[in-house]
Amino acid sequence: MARHNFRLDQAPSGQHSIEGIVRHTYNNARKIDGLLGCDAVMRACHAYAKRRPDVPDHLVPKQVAELLTPGLKADGNELRPPATRFN
Repeated sequence: MARHNFRLDQAPSGQHSIEGIVRHTYNNARKIDGLLGCDAVMRACHAYAKRRPDVPDHLVPKQVAELLTPGLKADGNELRPPATRFN
């Protein structure tokens, strides 16, 4: 029997991307639960650690920060330069 997904905005169960799960957890913690940024990031770290048990605990916050901040470089702690604005 084929699996049908009636919720068009979501993949079938078990096929969610790690990035989507982390972003969804962070956004829900901020908007629905009313948590502050630090607490929302910690909840996202917990969700990431449960999905990726192969990643050492000390690297989980770095991985989550890279997923939540698209401009963050993977090889360093510096942010990429901002985009040039055209007037």
